[in-house]
Order: sequence, then C-alpha cells, then structure tokens
Amino acid sequence: MHALLPLALLAALPACTGPVPAQYARVLPDDRLEVNLPEAGARRDEDVSQYYLMTRQVTDGVNGLIGGVLGTVDQITELPPSWSNDEAATAVWGPWSQPLDAVQTLLTVHHDLDADTWTWAIVERPKASTHDADWVPIVAGQVDAGATEVSSSEFFAIDFDQAAALDPAQTASGTFATEYSLFPDGAEATAGFQDYSDGNQTVNAYYHYAQVPASVGQMDLAFPLDVNGNGTDESEYVRSRWVDTGAGRADAYVTGGDLGSLVANATECWDTSFASVYYTDNFGGTTTGDPNACVYDQPDYTDEGP
Repeated sequence: MHALLPLALLAALPACTGPVPAQYARVLPDDRLEVNLPEAGARRDEDVSQYYLMTRQVTDGVNGLIGGVLGTVDQITELPPSWSNDEAATAVWGPWSQPLDAVQTLLTVHHDLDADTWTWAIVERPKASTHDADWVPIVAGQVDAGATEVSSSEFFAIDFDQAAALDPAQTASGTFATEYSLFPDGAEATAGFQDYSDGNQTVNAYYHYAQVPASVGQMDLAFPLDVNGNGTDESEYVRSRWVDTGAGRADAYVTGGDLGSLVANATECWDTSFASVYYTDNFGGTTTGDPNACVYDQPDYTDEGP
C-alpha cells in the first residue's frame, strides 16, 4: 500500500480553521470505475453464452468490491468532516461505529501540496481502543498529481486479512488492488486478486478493462486453471469485448503447465439476448453457429495471446 499520513500526527494538528474544501471529496474515485457490462437478467437457458456468463460473474465480483468502497466513501464525504485544516491539508471523517460493531472506522484524506498528490484511507481499530497507534488501514489509496473531478489516475487496495483480524464478522481474506485512470468519457483499470477468498475457493487472478459508458467495453482476464485435474495449473487468458446493445465476443486460450508450448484456444460470440451465436475451438474440434453473426468479426487476444 502507498504511504499514508501517520495517524498519530492527527492529534497534534491544530484545531479546524474552516470548512473543508470540496476537492477533498471530488478527487476520490466514483462509479465510472465500475464495469458496465450489460446484464442478462434472470435468463438461465442453455443457449446463454458461457463466456458471457464468465465475464458477467467476474464483473459482478469486481463491481461488488469496488462498489462497496465507492459507496462507503460517497456516504462518508456527503457529511461534514469531523476535523479539517487547510494548513495541514487534511480532512478526517469519524471515528464512528454502530452498537454491534467490533471496530471504530475513520476516513482520512491528505493533500501533499508539494507533490500535488492525495492519499486517503479507511482505517479501523478495536472499538474499545483509545490509542492512535491501533488504527490499521483497511482500504488505502493515492490520487496522482493533476487530478480533477473529471480526470485522474489513482490507486487503491483492500486488505481483507487486516479487516478480518480486527472484526470477527469479516470472513473474506487476501487482498485486492487496482490502478486506474478516470476520463470524462470512461475509465481504464488494471487490478488483481491475491489469495482472495470469500469463504469458498481461493482466487489469484488479474484483470484489465477499458470502457466508455453506454458504449463499448473490453476486459482481459488471466487466471490459473488445472485443465487436466492433476494438480498442475495451466494459465487461461480471456479477452471479452462488448457493445452497448450487450452483444459481444470472447477469444480465449490456455497454455503452460501440462500443455507446455501448446496453445488451446476458443472463441464464442453472443447476441443482444446473450445467447451464443458462434463457438469454435482447436482442441475439441467443435464449431457451432455462424461466424458472420459475431459483433466483432476478427479474434483479438490479450498481449500474451497466440
């Protein structure tokens, strides 16, 4: 995680001298960071594209994590800060807790005036604690120099292990981190899950996406996959692309592990109802549907692709 303003210094800072500048809230991430893949609703019939469903499940998981952070930050910063000081270039919201919470929570935002960077963190400590040294960052982020409300490059990470160590109600483990850029007309992000688990399987995965809201989007996925079930992982890479109608295409390949230098690849296209309209692979000899029905007529693989 990026360096944060030492929380022990907060107690030594002078008292609030005035209202907090609006940019403290404006530079924080917003919902442009969420992936806008169109949804298939309640449809579950056999015709639904399996690669669409994979992309949907990943984006739902990513959006759930990102949306939780965005929603928390947005709700907090709609309220006046508990403490702020222009000279210290710092604003603090909290601490707060609910009756059954095991922890206190606090949001800090600090502007490094020399570097023109912003650091922010959601931190927690045991509910009974009164010691500044006990504050632990659960979510930590940095906003690069030159950020505005409409354009910025940023970073944040979520440490689920730290959260679970403080709060027995938190069952997720591992970490999630993302670097991203927000533009007036969209967003681009790279992120990864490291030993992440929600109580079921453990996930180590990478994704990259670029999108224009209500227009086109693209997501690359990379993750280990034991295709033979013998304990040796291969690597699967998937590039999904879609347009605002929901129609899309995925080009995937698996390599490494038992496959060595061999590459198994597959392509699937889906239409506006998310039904598979074309599928082909080079390992099972399977081809169904019509390639002319694909919204994108040519394959496009990740940078590591064949």
